[in-house]
Amino acid sequence: MKPIPEGTVKVFFALIEMPTGETAVEFNFENESLRHQLDNTMRTNMFEKWIDRVLENKLKIKSQLHLGTEFEYTRTVDEKGKVVDPFVPKFDIMKVKDLGKEVRKSQKIDVESPRFVSTLKRALTEMFEHADKDSSGFLSY
Repeated sequence: MKPIPEGTVKVFFALIEMPTGETAVEFNFENESLRHQLDNTMRTNMFEKWIDRVLENKLKIKSQLHLGTEFEYTRTVDEKGKVVDPFVPKFDIMKVKDLGKEVRKSQKIDVESPRFVSTLKRALTEMFEHADKDSSGFLSY
């Protein structure tokens, strides 16, 4: 009877009172740290594209993880009226002939391979050494 939104995007607004007594409005989208100012940071025709990008990223995550609420779960039924979990990918394990092949296909990186581990260690060590300005072996706040 009422459609369930696929996703939402929160926009947070801040009213800032200037020393002159004027006020300014700033806003940011969900987890974005960049604060926008009207007619300054972003053109108005970009708002919709920005929101679409946030929505698209959220829907990608939602399709990979079960992020639905109980309300959404109970509102989705099949043609026979049976409750269907809308957040389980439509992957039928019964139609898979070689499960090992499917698993290998889905994994792009073997995170347990010695080459990957050594590359990751080297990259993390370089990042740490770059951040450790005084070469003390510790990172200060």
